[in-house]
Amino acid sequence: MQESFEGGCLCGAVRYRATGAASSATLCHCASCRRASAAPAVAWVTFPTDAFAFTRGEPLRYRSSEPVVRSFCGRCGTPLTYQHEAYAQGVDVTTASLDEPARCPPVDHTWASERLRWWRPEPRWPEFARSRLEGAPEADVEVIGLDHAYLTVSDLARATRFYDAVLGALGFRRAEEPIGGEPHAHYWNRALQLSIRPAHAAAARHDPYAPGLHHLCLQLRDDKAVDAAFAKLRGLGVAASAPRLYPEYNPDYYATFFSDPDGIRLELVARKAKRDEIVATWDGR
Repeated sequence: MQESFEGGCLCGAVRYRATGAASSATLCHCASCRRASAAPAVAWVTFPTDAFAFTRGEPLRYRSSEPVVRSFCGRCGTPLTYQHEAYAQGVDVTTASLDEPARCPPVDHTWASERLRWWRPEPRWPEFARSRLEGAPEADVEVIGLDHAYLTVSDLARATRFYDAVLGALGFRRAEEPIGGEPHAHYWNRALQLSIRPAHAAAARHDPYAPGLHHLCLQLRDDKAVDAAFAKLRGLGVAASAPRLYPEYNPDYYATFFSDPDGIRLELVARKAKRDEIVATWDGR
């Protein structure tokens, strides 16, 4: 049985249906798509032309360039389709106009050469400078974040109780999976894995000024998030410092500090304007 997809505009005046396999799901950054949608980028998915049809109403059409015709609802303005004369066998449909857009998540970026500097969603996806047909994705060896960190602890049971409470309050989930025959506790959120493992030998309390890890800093969205996290930590009995500004680091550096049972220093900091500035201007150096 063939898959079926339905969608339409905001006001419901125009509806469509597509059958068969969806393909080429992408997030397009070209200037034309931005202007047509008034959005930083547009998610598209492609269906065979002969498997796509409007089932209610008829959209207005606009030739945005010599080979391209776009369609949209004439009442509410929702962008609906994109058709290029060179690719007559397929029709691109705005993913967000589908009734179930989660079925067709983008898998790459196209026209990344025209991307707005200040917006870099899902950098894990492959990036094409222009269309997919004009070459392989640009080589990109940029580190996009901290993937995981392992902390060695003197007492795994004691540390697990601490991190269950602290990281649980910060939205992490825990799973236990031995590595090399040794017990480990792994904590996950959407962006990061923190794992704890037992030490091989008894040792003194962690010295942040000895070679090795000095401290681990986790970034939160803003000052209010730091305040909320601090309240949760204090509610758990964790001796976290009162959140405040640390202008010696940056004018807007707002953080709280605390330690785990082994003395490993942990920090929660609000995302700083400097970080946003670096992201926005990185490509321009």
